[in-house]
Parts: sequence; C-alpha cells; structure tokens
Amino acid sequence: FPDRMRLQSLTEEILRMIEADEASAETEENNGTALPIDRSTKGELIFVLLAYEIYKRRHGSSRMDLAPFYGTTF
Repeated sequence: FPDRMRLQSLTEEILRMIEADEASAETEENNGTALPIDRSTKGELIFVLLAYEIYKRRHGSSRMDLAPFYGTTF
C-alpha cells in the first residue's frame, strides 16, 4: 500500500508532466475561457484524484457486488 510520501512523489511526477504539456501548448491559441490555477491547487487536486483512484481500484468492486441485494446502483 503506498504511503503518503509515495503519493506525494507520484503527485509531483504527474504535476511535472502536466506543466510540460502546458508549456508546449502555450503556443496554441488561448480563447480566454480557461482560468489559471496555481501550482499548489493543481497539486492538491492531483493528490485527491490519485488517492481516490487507488481507493476505487482496491475497493470499488466490493460495493458493486452488493448492489443486487440492495436494489440500487452505486
């Protein structure tokens, strides 16, 4: 199971990839609809999405197995 430090290092790697992609996309036309987001906010969003993705991959199927008994979809 990844600990907090590993998740933070994965977050930094993903953030660097996004920044490199944004730097290469700066040459494209910006129509003014995108709002700039600072680096710390992007990092927090990536961290949360990464933790959620790990959680869903580990525990997501168990809830779906119970759906027929409760008559709901999750």
